[in-house]
Amino acid sequence: MKHGLSESVLEQFGRQLDEFDAVVAQGIDGRSRHMGATAELRRLGVEIARAVRVMNGRNRLRFEENAQVLASWLAASSVLGTPRGGSPETVPSQPPDGEVRPAA
Repeated sequence: MKHGLSESVLEQFGRQLDEFDAVVAQGIDGRSRHMGATAELRRLGVEIARAVRVMNGRNRLRFEENAQVLASWLAASSVLGTPRGGSPETVPSQPPDGEVRPAA
């Protein structure tokens, strides 16, 4: 106040700082929840993959005497899609100009 600020400006500044602190706390809490949810999804993904592997092994044994049904199971159990999250070595690179060049 001795430098020319009015009391109302200081009060408003104090309220804005309190609001800022609340938003920062919400951001920290949100990041923490996001990290926890991500870990839970990874854990569930591993559990699901394990169950699918067991089911696949069981069905291969179950259908080994019937080639047509086994082929149907293998076709149905194959998931086609675009890989996501691969390392740069697994994703083929393409030159920026779109031109395909020989590897050597």
